[in-house]
Amino acid sequence: MKSPLVSIVFPVYNVTDYVIQSIDSVINQTYRNIEIIVIDDCGTDDSMDKIYKYTQNLANNENIRIIHHIKNKGLSAARNTGIKESTGKYIYFVDSDDQISNDCIRNMVDYAEAEELDMVSANIVTIGGHTDYSTIHYKYTISKQDDILRSILNNSISCSAWNKLIRLETIKENNAYFKEGIIYEDGLWLVQLLLYTKKIGFIPDSTYFYLKRENSITTASKIEKQISSRETIISCLYELIISSNLDRCRLKIFQSYFTKERFKCITRIAYHSNDISNPAERFNHLIHNDYKKCDSGVYSCYLKVPYRIYVFMFYVIRKIRKLCQK
Repeated sequence: MKSPLVSIVFPVYNVTDYVIQSIDSVINQTYRNIEIIVIDDCGTDDSMDKIYKYTQNLANNENIRIIHHIKNKGLSAARNTGIKESTGKYIYFVDSDDQISNDCIRNMVDYAEAEELDMVSANIVTIGGHTDYSTIHYKYTISKQDDILRSILNNSISCSAWNKLIRLETIKENNAYFKEGIIYEDGLWLVQLLLYTKKIGFIPDSTYFYLKRENSITTASKIEKQISSRETIISCLYELIISSNLDRCRLKIFQSYFTKERFKCITRIAYHSNDISNPAERFNHLIHNDYKKCDSGVYSCYLKVPYRIYVFMFYVIRKIRKLCQK
């Protein structure tokens, strides 16, 4: 039986120091039935020049397609373009400053086909920082919808788009595209996708090498952009909850995640109260409006703490840290 086609989406924007090593790891997969979709997101360096030169010198480059944006649209839009252009049974996202192991796609496809999975995830190795995600030591499969949703709360599933092999029709049939114009878009996208995912598998292999660098999208964004993006995500999650037809058990799981995200946002607002506009108003908006109807889980208790208490608490923490550094 013919191996299924895998579409690998590869957005490119200002990664000149890393892009060749990254695309080389994609091209050199032991699994050969792949299409590589390079999205040119109109960077200002010579990343795409390097891609052109590198791919033109390959003996076999028929499976590489380059799609050009007219202007820079951001990572979410580049991934959405990749989804629309993909024709494989499965899709896999790679950020163009990261790398994947040679047998990454083969190992994921083998497991997905054997277990009839909608999604496969695996371990990552973080370069340049500590590993943020749970380590998986053995193969296992989640087939109950409740457990799939719950897994995002206990970090069994990392909230990244990359390092996941996903059945493409699950994304396209449910219109599960990335929210454009924000950062931290991966978490919102994954939550939406998990509503339609029936069976997920995990493998213990370290298949993805994530480069954590100071000038990447997730670490160089301004505080205001980070917090406003979280506020947008919370609004989208709220709309998903009130418009969904989830049963009571799954609704509670979803509400718990929503409550946790609100807690994370209010703590950042309080911590950066001197760095953003209207911090008290934004804090109170997150804890006093209709969002309270969707509270669930242990984090709901923390949402009852007044704004001034959080601000004072973080003020004391910063003072203690300064004393400890002396």
